[in-house]
Amino acid sequence: ISYHDLKTRVRNYVESQYEQTPQIYSSDESGLMIFEQFLGGTIKDKPITGQVFYNYQAMRWEMNMGAIYGVAETWGEEESPQQITVLNGGEQLTAFITEVTPAKSVITFKPYSGVNKNEQYQALVPNLLTRQLRIQLKGDTEATELLKQSITPKEMEEAAIHWTDRAPDYCILAKANQYQITLPNSEEPLARQEDGYTEASCRNLLSQLKTIGKWTFVKYLQNEKTQLGKAIIATEITQKGAPVEIENDVITLDVDSDLRTSLKIRLTNQSPKTLHVGMVYLSSLFELSPNLLLNQVIELPSGESAWARGGNPIKLKIEDYIPQMGWKEEVFYVQMIVSEEPFDISLYAQKGLDAPLKRGGAKRGIEEDWDGGPDWCTQLLEFRLKVPSRVKTV
Repeated sequence: ISYHDLKTRVRNYVESQYEQTPQIYSSDESGLMIFEQFLGGTIKDKPITGQVFYNYQAMRWEMNMGAIYGVAETWGEEESPQQITVLNGGEQLTAFITEVTPAKSVITFKPYSGVNKNEQYQALVPNLLTRQLRIQLKGDTEATELLKQSITPKEMEEAAIHWTDRAPDYCILAKANQYQITLPNSEEPLARQEDGYTEASCRNLLSQLKTIGKWTFVKYLQNEKTQLGKAIIATEITQKGAPVEIENDVITLDVDSDLRTSLKIRLTNQSPKTLHVGMVYLSSLFELSPNLLLNQVIELPSGESAWARGGNPIKLKIEDYIPQMGWKEEVFYVQMIVSEEPFDISLYAQKGLDAPLKRGGAKRGIEEDWDGGPDWCTQLLEFRLKVPSRVKTV
């Protein structure tokens, strides 16, 4: 098992009996070390799974994943009950989602499933941490046909990818013996181009699309039924001690001639309730880092404040490829998640993609009364780092 699995199993056992929340601390700022195998080794190609356990206090079966990971009570146009697969050794059991909160789901098993209340089980949940991506294929016809043939329908379904020419989210352009992922109506690559029209290039593109899909899920995460006001958490940003204006959730920052700057972020709970807050950094190269706040998610009592990175400056640097590509700014995001119950965002962590036309070591932008149960909401902040006019662009 991984360190993350270990932490989850201990937390599930303890939370249903005691008022404690176990933590695991890692020296790795990316947050990815927690997914390594316990006491050494790496776990490759392991699907994301939920942990199913019996909550003795609530007298029901629960899964440790909820709405912030994309779990819903229904699925499909007919809104059928969401079905999950629970692994019991070599046996696969069927269960259904009956209630979803921000951090957890209540489940019921089919009759006579033979589960043990003292055991914990892994669960496979369809389309976890995914958002349907509409991808347009453009350019060399033979190359785009090869791509279609190389990715199976099952892989398309698991990655939530759909080929379309109507309102695409992203495009794959096959041109000059290269595949590259772009925004619609643009030929500027968003990540490293794949050389050659080969099966290997197609497999690499699929991996890139999975990374982009998870990043896009976090970016557009929201609760349409929330009753929490948008200003429930007051956000203050300062750059070199001076307050920075937040206009329609967009923050525009100038940088020094070395393309660096720093800022501080302070959060204040303006509600009468204690809230739980997490912040996720979304880089321009599709990295996800949930480590802006201590322990990733903090408890913030009413009227109290907390600083991102413990009040230390958040150091920023424009990616090296931005001026090399001739672009005038770099855009990244910070997604803030607010909930009335504790939650876990460690599974959001992912490495970013390689820069397009990479020339040397690119640096990351951050050098680091609703009756449906506990309410939650999100707020997406968009940061724009302006390339100084005196910096030469290609």
